[in-house]
Amino acid sequence: MCSDICIYIYLMSIYGNIIIITNIISYFMNKNITIKTEFIRLGDLLKFADIASSGGEAKVMVTLGLCTVNGEPCTMRGKKLRNGDVVEVAGTADREPVQLTVAGPR
Repeated sequence: MCSDICIYIYLMSIYGNIIIITNIISYFMNKNITIKTEFIRLGDLLKFADIASSGGEAKVMVTLGLCTVNGEPCTMRGKKLRNGDVVEVAGTADREPVQLTVAGPR
């Protein structure tokens, strides 16, 4: 599934006198995460959604600034996420960018 958010990357290659511009579109993969509690912490969400395989990996991802919460960069692994919060995780060489939407009690 693709969201309305996309990243445009323009690659330019010069062959002789010809410039070729390639437009590559990378979409965020959307996931809705349903929780049964009032909140979930960012590091726990990354593990619960199978974005990070361990707490250590989640810590590194957050510390490196790969996550945004509601459009704002977030480097707090313990950030409390509630119903309606949107987390975006930047893509790496191993995986696509992901957008997580938290759904739970209000």
